[in-house]
Amino acid sequence: MRAVILCLPALLGCNQVFGLDPPRLGDAGAAIDARPACGDPGGAPDEDGDGFRDECDNCPHVKQSGDSERKDDDGDLIGAACDPHKSAPDRVVAFHTFAEPVAAATIVPLADAGGGSWTYRDGALLAEGTLARTDMLARLDVGLAGVTIDVDVSLPTALPLLPIGASQSVGVWADVAPPGGAQYDPTFPPGALLELFQVSPGTGVEARAHLTDTTIAGTNDTTGIQPELFEGGARYRLVLTCEGDGACAGEVWRDGASLATLSLTIAARPGAVGLRTYGIDARFDHLMVYAPM
Repeated sequence: MRAVILCLPALLGCNQVFGLDPPRLGDAGAAIDARPACGDPGGAPDEDGDGFRDECDNCPHVKQSGDSERKDDDGDLIGAACDPHKSAPDRVVAFHTFAEPVAAATIVPLADAGGGSWTYRDGALLAEGTLARTDMLARLDVGLAGVTIDVDVSLPTALPLLPIGASQSVGVWADVAPPGGAQYDPTFPPGALLELFQVSPGTGVEARAHLTDTTIAGTNDTTGIQPELFEGGARYRLVLTCEGDGACAGEVWRDGASLATLSLTIAARPGAVGLRTYGIDARFDHLMVYAPM
């Protein structure tokens, strides 16, 4: 595991990359695959609070109340409520509830915490103390071009005031390795980035879902969301799926309902997935990564 900090000129702020190591975070993927062996499904950790502990739950981060909701249409042991491909088998690459006791020990202290820091607390990964124009990135290397990232994220109760010309965003991204082994850019990672973001310097609150190819300026799919659905303290589910051919689709959910669906095609190369905030604190309650079998 590693932590890298690059402090750029004041206009850009301080960009931080925090590496995540799946085994040390207690990846529950293998346990989920073994779900049929669970004789007693009760107990903890139970990420979604539906009475089935995570390793016995075919959809551990989406609450399901009965057999009809717990169906598995394609036999891959992933419930339809969170299966990125409901008619084709997938496998769980990683599942992090951020509740493992050893997780806190994996954090490398940041040399410059003035721009913000990553913290584990109460079964969540938090970006805290984030300043305007500061990128906070949490990266998980998977080496896959075809991948789905599924995460729950909560915004702070009180959204901070923004300086003139600043913006805020929070989201997930699928990184594609630069050709020729070029150095990874922590300022703005290459690949597909799905964001739920708010911009309000003098124009009021604007709520918008945004899927972009970060390697090509102006390549994006954007849709508006009703402002009342975007507020401090709210919890959202972001799902980003990129196929092996580079076709990507993003969904933004709240309270079990889809608020936005977007699509985009990017250059497909194996790389990493991750979490991102820009200029705003955020709480991530789980990170689940799927890939086609």
